[in-house]
Amino acid sequence: MRIFSHSVTVGMGFFGFFMFCTNVQAEKLIKEETLSFEKCLSVIETTSKHIVMLPRVTADTSKLKIVEFDLADGILSIRCDRKKHLVRITSK
Repeated sequence: MRIFSHSVTVGMGFFGFFMFCTNVQAEKLIKEETLSFEKCLSVIETTSKHIVMLPRVTADTSKLKIVEFDLADGILSIRCDRKKHLVRITSK
């Protein structure tokens, strides 16, 4: 019985730590609006020039482009969706 109690305590401790790490990495919506795909790509270019950094491209198709900028305080992500005519800017 004592071994089971210790296992539950360790398991709950690990679960709590996992939940803490998950919450720290939560995505925060900065802006989302309707925008043409071409203008959205321009947002990526302008942002890159403003922060003087090339983005890391995580998706690049004719209908979707997602880039990430590694900043000192987190990651800035810009998602351009041609089908939905949407730009979504988030940080984590």
